Amino acid sequence: MKKALITAVILSGVMLAGCGTQSDITARLDNIEQRLSTLEGNGTTALTSVANPANAAVQSTDTADNKVLDVLSFELISTDPSTSTGKAKHTYKVTNNGSAPLSYISVDFAYYDADGNALDTDGRFKDIVIEPGKSVNMDTYGGDETTSPSIASSKATSYYYYLVTPLVDGNNKVEVNCETGKVKTSYHEQ
Repeated sequence: MKKALITAVILSGVMLAGCGTQSDITARLDNIEQRLSTLEGNGTTALTSVANPANAAVQSTDTADNKVLDVLSFELISTDPSTSTGKAKHTYKVTNNGSAPLSYISVDFAYYDADGNALDTDGRFKDIVIEPGKSVNMDTYGGDETTSPSIASSKATSYYYYLVTPLVDGNNKVEVNCETGKVKTSYHEQ
């Protein structure tokens, strides 16, 4: 089986020799090596961007134990317990920790009382390109006149984003459930 896989890799390399620049060929060979490594049974697959496969958009997904390294991080930077609408307002600094630019993000937040009971949820989006290492501020609102005084905390529960450059498999949408650690990729027409 290994001989057949190695032969396929060599033939793929020969076929790629006439298809594009040296960096394109190197990127494609790297992708083939990753797939070969996965087929040989190490269980780890890296979701990588077509433009630069060496840099992972989602750093890695270990299929054996479902480990996920999140691309977005959330830092609560301010709270307002009661806005003019009677809702609590929490502002988060959302940072792109990945190595690929994101063209759109959507985040779901949950609001909790001091005992950890969920009081409300809110969804927000930013339709803007966020380069790696850069951040955007995102305001989120929870509760109402009766529940907002009880809000003690909030957190991001799930999010999805679109990549400027699709992954190797052509998918450009990545969904992350912060509660379960599950990641799903798909294609979305933009």
